Amino acid sequence: MSLKRKKIMQEVRRVVVKVGTSLSFDPSKGIDTVNLKRLAAEVAMLRKQGTEVVMVVSGAIGAGMSRLKLAERPRLIKEQQAVAAVGQVTLMDLLSTIFAGKGVTVGQILISRQDLESGPRYFNIRNTLETLLEMGVVPVINENDTVAVDEIKFGDNDRLAALATNLMAADLLVILTDVNGLYTQDPRKSKKARLVGVVPKITRRIETSAGGEGSIAGTGGMVTKLLAARACVKNGEHMVIANGRRKGVLTRVLGGADEGTLFLARAISKERRLRWMPYSEKRLSELVVKEAALTRLRSGQGHLYPADVLKVIGVFGAGEVVRLVDPGLRTWAKGVSRCSSRECSQVKGLANWQVEQKLGHRSHPELVSHDDIVFKSKL
Repeated sequence: MSLKRKKIMQEVRRVVVKVGTSLSFDPSKGIDTVNLKRLAAEVAMLRKQGTEVVMVVSGAIGAGMSRLKLAERPRLIKEQQAVAAVGQVTLMDLLSTIFAGKGVTVGQILISRQDLESGPRYFNIRNTLETLLEMGVVPVINENDTVAVDEIKFGDNDRLAALATNLMAADLLVILTDVNGLYTQDPRKSKKARLVGVVPKITRRIETSAGGEGSIAGTGGMVTKLLAARACVKNGEHMVIANGRRKGVLTRVLGGADEGTLFLARAISKERRLRWMPYSEKRLSELVVKEAALTRLRSGQGHLYPADVLKVIGVFGAGEVVRLVDPGLRTWAKGVSRCSSRECSQVKGLANWQVEQKLGHRSHPELVSHDDIVFKSKL
């Protein structure tokens, strides 16, 4: 166990765990309940240790194949979508039962890549996931295979997991699959293949090590995992590829053991992380902010509240990017508004207690969270 790896894992407070189809579905036996129960026990243990866990679970089509007694994966997109519709219900019902047996409640979130490319939907999904974690629930993200086309065809759940990692500002993505990690060559074809323990940088040589497609029920392979790793490290998150059939794999990975392949993240600032988001206003959208609030926010204290706002300019929806301008209309930051321009206009200048009286209960008193503000010097 390297000291660097152990130190990295000691700092992990939130992890996204992606479970591949090859771990949730066995072509000869159907849904692999034994393996899922073991993984559920490990997730429960991590939560007891204080680590927040978000899961991305593949296998809806595999579960649908099992339920419909299909020997081969459907080839037509419409058939894949129909089988996934059956499989999503089957898989989540089973996961809910398995995790309940470990004292864990799970909640399903169905998303596609398009959802993460829309500002309002992006932040609505993030807020829901954050709230589930606050409630002590383990979110289980599934790709919305019943409406996706390219995602089913090209097997994008590894990249979806990387997007979810950034969405949740997680420290680590663990992709569990049926191999021990990234090898120098395909271990199924060459006895000279050696496991790569740590990847400090994804080079052309590393890329050529990947190859091959996924299982009978899945569509992913090492190529999509490298794409996921590239997205993670670019945005400041570490990633591990490990064998999900090895007993205690999650415990060892989070414990800092030399398990699987670790891709080291680049050091980035919060501002760069925010710039990765759908982050440019589509029209004139501005909140004119008091000088006192500007001074407070620049010092890193608190959020932007309704009482801080003098005027609302333009039309925008909740979750869209707005410019934050001073009374002289000079832009000093951008931020993601939690409210529409109409709601902002209704509550501007009001204290939080007055806002509750006017609009009723709101889950977030602020108009813009400090986590969603990037100052002009960083844009």
